[in-house]
Amino acid sequence: MEHLKHFAYLLCILAGLFTLTPTAVASPLLPLSRSAAPPPPLSDAPPAAPVKLIFIHHSTGGNWLADPNSDQPYGGLGKALLENNYFVSATNYGWGPDAIGDRTDIVNWPEWFLGPNRDAILHALYTESGQNIGDFGNWSRLPNDPGGENVIIMFKSCFPNSDLDGHPDDPPLPEPNDWEYSIANAKAVYNALLTYFETRQDKLFIVITAPPLQESDTTREHAANARALNNWLVNDWLANYPYPNVAVFDYYNVLTGPNNHHRWNGNTIEHVQASDNNYSFYPSGDSHPSTAGHTKATAEFIPLLNVFYNRWRAAGPVAPPVTPPVEPTTAEATEAAPEPTVRPSGSSSNSIDDFESGLEWYAEVGEGATVECLADSNAHGGAAALHISYNIPANSWGGCGRYYDTPQDWSAGDGLTLWLRTDTPGLWTTLTLYSGPAGAGTPFEFGFEVTTDWNSIFIPWSDFARAAWADEGGLADLDPTRIHSIALSLGEGKGSLWVDDVARYTGETPPPEPPAPEQPTETASPEIQTTEEPPAAEQPSTPTPEPTAAPRGRGGLCASAPLALALLGVGAVMQRRRAHRLNG
Repeated sequence: MEHLKHFAYLLCILAGLFTLTPTAVASPLLPLSRSAAPPPPLSDAPPAAPVKLIFIHHSTGGNWLADPNSDQPYGGLGKALLENNYFVSATNYGWGPDAIGDRTDIVNWPEWFLGPNRDAILHALYTESGQNIGDFGNWSRLPNDPGGENVIIMFKSCFPNSDLDGHPDDPPLPEPNDWEYSIANAKAVYNALLTYFETRQDKLFIVITAPPLQESDTTREHAANARALNNWLVNDWLANYPYPNVAVFDYYNVLTGPNNHHRWNGNTIEHVQASDNNYSFYPSGDSHPSTAGHTKATAEFIPLLNVFYNRWRAAGPVAPPVTPPVEPTTAEATEAAPEPTVRPSGSSSNSIDDFESGLEWYAEVGEGATVECLADSNAHGGAAALHISYNIPANSWGGCGRYYDTPQDWSAGDGLTLWLRTDTPGLWTTLTLYSGPAGAGTPFEFGFEVTTDWNSIFIPWSDFARAAWADEGGLADLDPTRIHSIALSLGEGKGSLWVDDVARYTGETPPPEPPAPEQPTETASPEIQTTEEPPAAEQPSTPTPEPTAAPRGRGGLCASAPLALALLGVGAVMQRRRAHRLNG
């Protein structure tokens, strides 16, 4: 009997253990010790569905995108991106609000991503769907836009940014500035950008490092600084950044030698500096990379881009930030609401021309050119728009304009807005206003590119610049109280331009529409294998003096002087393009 009691007691103990074990395991005081799930393996497989990508660049980037041609260097990047299921758009010279596309130096990136006009710039960037090819070589892309915003943002400065003052070991400045071309300021710029990038994990931002200069275009010390900056970007910049939505491709290193690489080797990312050379190994007569350099960069970049994209996507979807509405205080609520910004429409009291009640625009053409100014039912608003059909040979010009018998007073608005679209991607157009005394008006111009979808532009009066070919005795600044004519001019090419809802706008430039959702959060960064020779330490150099601002190039239609346009307006456009080809 005693044995039975002991046996029963043992059963109770065992039953109690089995009963209590689940409770104990689940208790927050007794947490489970378990291994974290391993991160998914990296993959260089292309996206399964088309992904929208935009590339901010100038001539080097344009050559890199270009299909094979006999005119200038090319890299076939556009076609390679197409073959990997990326729908690619681009910016170029003259693009965007206040022609921000002209400014792509390292010191300019805070203006894009952090400045007071950031929201307008980035709305235009995220919604851009044009190729904006410019003069740097046509490139192929997927035929159908998958819709939505650009998901991948690639941005690159050109080779003048590889001529940096300072010392290779200089730490970042406390705050970036917009004039100092030094390694310390460049580091400060990139550090500042992360404060924005971490708020937009629904986008993948890829820094393409500035290409190297040929030896004759820089000094040994400045070239060593460029090397040090790009090594810092690859190895140190993102060391404490916890998210997978920022990546770097060392285009600089790839172009400094045949055995220097930044690539995916099938298992990991390699960053290899096998040759001690900080200059361009692939110049093309100047510091623009040659076809051999560009094609090498394409071969190394595409698999790496797929790795960056797949790593980012593996983190899971992330919605874009939403700014909550600000509730007004009682006092504020009782005050009169401010007048909203006027968006043009056929019924707007600020309307200048909605083309609904007849067409009063007339063609002006240069030698061999044909231009028609037609009424068209393919309108943005209402039932009619202006359709400019043009066929303009090389070295000629053409456009459409409207001229007023008595000066128009447009000063009730803060600037001009209009809607445009074209069937020719990358079409460069110049809007000209003649302002001043009757019979002695001065031409003021604003140049921009037109997209293939209806898009509006908003131009403050202060953004119109006096034409380079204008009489020196004319006005220095546009006077919106005395407008004699408005005109749109075009250079060489063939196609159609549609214009609608020309109007004054009041208030500040309209804010962008809220962005559409996209993607991810954080994952572990892949291991980077680095083989490099550290640059020799150099003595610090003197600070870079603050540069003076370069004027934006513009060309245009002289409404009352067609001969001046033929000789000077088109010449200004061609001069602008030549200058941009030389400057990267």
